[in-house]
Amino acid sequence: MPIRSTIKDGKGSSNEAEVTLDKSLRVTSFPPSPAVMKESGFLDILKERHILIDTLKNSSGSEGLDVDGSTNSQDFYIESENDKVKQIDYVKFIIEDKKLQISSGEASRFGDAYATGLTNGIRMFAYTSGSEDDIFFEPIKALGDFYRFSESIVNDTDVTVDNTDVFVAKIDFPAPLTIIPASFDKLVVRIQDDLTATYRFNVIAYGSLWHL
Repeated sequence: MPIRSTIKDGKGSSNEAEVTLDKSLRVTSFPPSPAVMKESGFLDILKERHILIDTLKNSSGSEGLDVDGSTNSQDFYIESENDKVKQIDYVKFIIEDKKLQISSGEASRFGDAYATGLTNGIRMFAYTSGSEDDIFFEPIKALGDFYRFSESIVNDTDVTVDNTDVFVAKIDFPAPLTIIPASFDKLVVRIQDDLTATYRFNVIAYGSLWHL
């Protein structure tokens, strides 16, 4: 277990500190944690709230998750910015491909090229305070796996001239994920298979945004 202690600043006050398992020293600092921001009313004094609609991107700025992550996994994310507080309420996984028809017994597939699903699967996790917290308790390997995490799925078939299907899974978070400014916080979707045969694949986050 981490060891908690206090640090005196020489002015009669002390701050909680934590020696983590990797022997790092973590102290409370600005920006405050999401819990502190909520309890202190920090979010209430920020400038006008805006609607956040943002597509997860990789380090090159690409929005397409139809990449090869089989040898080296590839991350798509929404990360912290210095002048913004972001709260994510839910995300949508949007897949366009053939053979996405759940009603036709294709729940064990992941589109046209992956008849038995993916090998390693798709992870989604929050990286906060230096640790990874999985949102999916196990990776998504087939279309049917989305039903374990989503109560809102749209499955439209043959929506284009080449008979491409559309599969949209909305994943609601139990509580908003707050990405605090000037931090390493991020929401990450990790691709661990070769998805280059998928026609189109994006993940979009929805929530609130405040400017400092």
